[in-house]
Amino acid sequence: MASFELLMNEAWGLLNEEKLEILKEKLAEIKPNSEKEYFDLEMLKGYYFWKLANFNRSASHFKNLEKHANNLKRNDLLGIAFHQQAFVLREEKQYLKALTLIEKEKQLIDDYFSGDFQKLAINSYEQGYLRLLMGNIKEAKEWLDLSLKYSLMTEDLTAIGCSYRALGELELRKENKLRAEKNLNLALSYFERENDLVGVAQIKKMLEDISK
Repeated sequence: MASFELLMNEAWGLLNEEKLEILKEKLAEIKPNSEKEYFDLEMLKGYYFWKLANFNRSASHFKNLEKHANNLKRNDLLGIAFHQQAFVLREEKQYLKALTLIEKEKQLIDDYFSGDFQKLAINSYEQGYLRLLMGNIKEAKEWLDLSLKYSLMTEDLTAIGCSYRALGELELRKENKLRAEKNLNLALSYFERENDLVGVAQIKKMLEDISK
């Protein structure tokens, strides 16, 4: 029988290709043998149900991450658990609840991972984007600027692209089309370098809408 790691790699590949029917069968084959493997499988299942737009099931699996992280006494995994739960809440437009979890993640980062620019970049992005969705433009800008700063320090092309994209959306909210286009074109360049086809298509659509 194939190893847990091999089956998980195949499953993530199916998820990325959105072959969800095949993935459903693959999930039935995967049998975790340790707390960490349970954590990893719950993460995959959370994303699987998110792709199906079954947000209740997705939230349930992401909530289970918290239990496994606590059992492992892993603060890094606990932060991920909070982040993933917030991810679903944002999708359901429960922005204040999502922000509460993102603040809990931020406290863990401050306490244990203050030098981890990747974690800081991702958390700052969510802090800013949630505030943007709630219409708090001033605070959103401060957090998204921080996200961009940390992203540039990590040289993570996707994270940089996401920060510029969010800043572009923010400028659109302010009806500043020139600044929006500048940020979105920068986002586009990073997504193209990362060969992120979904991100590229999304940005091109936003730029087309601005030019109408």
